[in-house]
Amino acid sequence: MLQAIAIDNLVLLSNTNCAYAEIAYNMVLSLHKFNVTNYLVIAEGESAHQYLIARNINAALSPAKHVESKVHDFNSRGWITFMSARPRYLLHVVSLGFSAAWIDSDAFFFKNPVPFLQGAADVILADDTGKRPDNGASVIYYCGCFLRFRPTPYSVRVLELWINHQEKNMGLNDQIVLNKKVIPKLMGPNQRLPPNLHILPQELFPSGRLFELLRGSSAPAWYHANWMLGKDKKLYELKAHGSWLVPGAQACSAQ
Repeated sequence: MLQAIAIDNLVLLSNTNCAYAEIAYNMVLSLHKFNVTNYLVIAEGESAHQYLIARNINAALSPAKHVESKVHDFNSRGWITFMSARPRYLLHVVSLGFSAAWIDSDAFFFKNPVPFLQGAADVILADDTGKRPDNGASVIYYCGCFLRFRPTPYSVRVLELWINHQEKNMGLNDQIVLNKKVIPKLMGPNQRLPPNLHILPQELFPSGRLFELLRGSSAPAWYHANWMLGKDKKLYELKAHGSWLVPGAQACSAQ
């Protein structure tokens, strides 16, 4: 399946359960605006899978049986279980020889993201801080929401570190694990990131909070509703920012 989907050896990954399937569908529609078809949405449950397939979305049913088709509160056990699947899915695809990118389902693209995922760096990361890029802040908080890994030993090492530390810290969400446990082990002399890692510019890929601060002063490539807690708030903000393409009411109904 991946061989049929990949373009220039790149596959874009996301996941959703039934509760968030409509939001994932919206993200995919934003990709379709740019004729991006090399994506795969991993359905966490049969209801989500059927929802996506019925809309001609590239989808695969996750083998996991423990993700419930409901809205999970931020940092709840269900939410952590759902989100901590990201590095495992990425490692699986990278291990098969493909470059793999991850896009959270509550994202929406104003520009084609694929050109920003090219380049020689083994790993590409986004910055999730809520501060302006010109404020002189030296601390970056990396986002698990938008990443790209090339099929290299370095990428495998990073993903395996992420998974191993996640298993030891299941009370923490995977983004905290990435920042507190993984990134420090990758730092070079003077706590600088190695050249294997590339950070996307905040002006183009701001966090959901920074998007509000930059509105009107830049032309971002996306909007990410990650700072909005709860499905209803995400839906409201996506629509408020002109980031909603799903016609009518198309929520997924759990079987």
